[in-house]
Amino acid sequence: MQGSLTINRTIGMSHDLDLADVIPVKTALYRLGYYDPPAWGITADADKRMIFAIKAFQADHGLRQDGVMKPEGITLRAINDELTSLFPPSPPRTTQPRKDLLLPPPAAEPETRERNQPYHPESAPKAVPVKDEEKDGTYIWRTVGDGNVRSSHAARDGQVFSWDHPPEGGHPGEAPNCRCRAEPVEDKKEKDRQKRCENLGRLMAAAQANLNNASDRWNNAAQNLKTAKDNLDAKRLDCARARDEALTNIGAGAIVGGVTGGRIGGWPGAIGGAAYEGASAATASLERIYEACIDDSTEMAAYNQAKQEEASAYSWLEHYRTELSTHREEYEQLGCEG
Repeated sequence: MQGSLTINRTIGMSHDLDLADVIPVKTALYRLGYYDPPAWGITADADKRMIFAIKAFQADHGLRQDGVMKPEGITLRAINDELTSLFPPSPPRTTQPRKDLLLPPPAAEPETRERNQPYHPESAPKAVPVKDEEKDGTYIWRTVGDGNVRSSHAARDGQVFSWDHPPEGGHPGEAPNCRCRAEPVEDKKEKDRQKRCENLGRLMAAAQANLNNASDRWNNAAQNLKTAKDNLDAKRLDCARARDEALTNIGAGAIVGGVTGGRIGGWPGAIGGAAYEGASAATASLERIYEACIDDSTEMAAYNQAKQEEASAYSWLEHYRTELSTHREEYEQLGCEG
């Protein structure tokens, strides 16, 4: 492969790139060890992997890591320099080959006329034509692998091309005396991937809608819980105020009752310690009444119900967050566009 990569338009995440540039760029980056193609192979889709590969190449070569490649730009020139360094062009053919290196031509060589050698079309192997119905999607360029293959065709060996965007000179077998062939790319995986991407798109849309509804439900539940707690706190204050007033009356009754034996605040007075024992029992009873004042209130019932609703709403919120995150992760791993 020679350093002859060219692009028609700027490549980048925010640029209107030419899809005809995608496969050559991906292939070049793959040859240089930067592009990691997915399981379904190199396609004409402008995916994030290609942009990441450009950034990685830029980082290794001290260039600005913006993931952008421009026609005649510094990143493209650096890639071509690297390609030329790793895959130098074949040496030019001489008009008069050295006799000590000249070997008899192999039998049936259709491209020998390029090398000024006799050619017998009746005995030359023919490239297997590809049926029109099979010319859909992409293919892998394959050569016969001998020394008489055109250098431009040898550079394409193993690369993936689209039937809709023929390389210069045409598809395999279309150039005069070309023995190259188009190896079909397994399209089933790509179709399965696209179908899964469509399903994931629908699942993500549904999960996002559910997440939005769950978020609204949880926000309402959280607000209702706050209101219920405020009401319960107000009820606690009312119950505490009533308890404290009753305790004050009990204390005064105990003091007076201990001296006069009278009845104050509904509690009978007694002489000496009997009055205080009665006050102690009354205080314990009031504490139980205070707790019942809170626990049996409509405010406590409303608070418990609001608390359960908030917990349920938050549980569903987390469920749909996880569901959406799981679908989105698979969506990105498959290289789905959207």
